[in-house]
Amino acid sequence: MTEHNSDLAIDGPVSRDELGLPNEYAPPETNIQQRITTAFSTFLKVSPVGLDDDFYDLGGDSLQGEQISLAVEEILGQEFQISSLFYTGTPRKIAATAQTNESAAPVKTKPILFIVHGKRGYTMPRKEFLDGLDKFCSIEMFEMPGIRGNGVPPTSLQAIAKAYCDRIETLQPEGEIYLSAFCVGGLIALDMVRQLNERGRKLRGVVLVDPNVSTELRTVYENYQNATTLTTRLFARLFALGTTGRWSENKPFLQDFFRWVHMKRMLADEERFLKTTSRKSQYAAQKLNPKAQAWLFASYRYATFVPVNNPITIIASADRMTFLSDPKGFWKYVAPHSKATDVASTHRDVFQAESERTVAIIRQTLFSDAQVS
Repeated sequence: MTEHNSDLAIDGPVSRDELGLPNEYAPPETNIQQRITTAFSTFLKVSPVGLDDDFYDLGGDSLQGEQISLAVEEILGQEFQISSLFYTGTPRKIAATAQTNESAAPVKTKPILFIVHGKRGYTMPRKEFLDGLDKFCSIEMFEMPGIRGNGVPPTSLQAIAKAYCDRIETLQPEGEIYLSAFCVGGLIALDMVRQLNERGRKLRGVVLVDPNVSTELRTVYENYQNATTLTTRLFARLFALGTTGRWSENKPFLQDFFRWVHMKRMLADEERFLKTTSRKSQYAAQKLNPKAQAWLFASYRYATFVPVNNPITIIASADRMTFLSDPKGFWKYVAPHSKATDVASTHRDVFQAESERTVAIIRQTLFSDAQVS
């Protein structure tokens, strides 16, 4: 997964000659091509960008992918999801989708692997990740509803999960479902599993890539598991009420109020940050809805879970292995049949240095005997 680092400042555009791109510069030939190459150049900080220059070769990350997909939507006047860059990653290919009036994503002749984003509400996997799975599946990345300012964002984790389940029903109304999630997106995936079970849909497999959970939420469930006396049970309830607005595992009580307060606090923090940082123009240029992200963060922290009995594979870093495999911890409570495998020392290495091992486990878990066209 490519993450955007807001602490890195770029003074000006980099010459394409410095990147050692694999193809010669091809200038734009039409107005649409010109506007798309300009969007690439603006957000990727590379000049000039040619028609055949690929998003990944130009060093694109998650935030830049979201910025470009937003710009392309405006240029083409049609929906352009961030995952479309996986398959049409050059200005020439993107412009061609407008000329043919076709979707930017390929026809799904292979199984679809649905992936839930990480903490920001959108994700661009690394090119190595995509290449390692390309033979086995098409990839559909979910994006936090309302993050582009298009509609009202959902205000709870369950509502977000429902929106993603609805999209699965639209794209794949029948057949086995392949599901994965990055980082804290694993929390959304857990509730998606519950909702898909209730809808009678069969899951081929679920792979969570180094999932995480807030300290408060983890402590709440650990207190429940360890409460053996009246005193400890009362302490567990009071702690849950004070930290997450929840009286017990499945009784939200003040949870909606806590989420609203947390969302407002995050928006205020973001506003103060923008007023004091020299990078205000860059953040304003991304055109993302900060309220949608604030609701997403609040939903991660204040959520109620019902245990699911589906087998779940967890790909873990050593940093998180202890609490992911703790028999009395959060993950064993909400996913008692989960099995964690340690593949790297740090969270970053799961997606970068050890990305080949991560992809290999996903292939083995989900596509060991899948029909590949």
